[in-house]
Amino acid sequence: MTRRRFLMAAMVGLLAAAAFPAHGQGRGHDRAREAVRAGDIRPLSEVLESVRRAYPGTVLDVKLLDRGPPADWRYEVRVQTPEGHVIAVMVDAGTAEIAGARGQGRGGGRR
Repeated sequence: MTRRRFLMAAMVGLLAAAAFPAHGQGRGHDRAREAVRAGDIRPLSEVLESVRRAYPGTVLDVKLLDRGPPADWRYEVRVQTPEGHVIAVMVDAGTAEIAGARGQGRGGGRR
């Protein structure tokens, strides 16, 4: 019975967290959407296309590093290569050009 209560409490907690995002989290997404609309940064689809051309593999996650004005923003795209290596690819958000990469195997996939 104790385990069942614990699982129910955990499920309620997860549902509450999903329903009420962390304070300020929505503002970052709104800023990003507005920057794309204004033409200050490139849409994620273009960024991913650029990364996939240079680093074939599976995209694991993407972060928009939106500190400062949009001209300074960068995307960080984590890619798992076909060989299983994980590479963090930095992309200029304004141009969708690759600014650099770090991680094992970063040179092998680049074309």
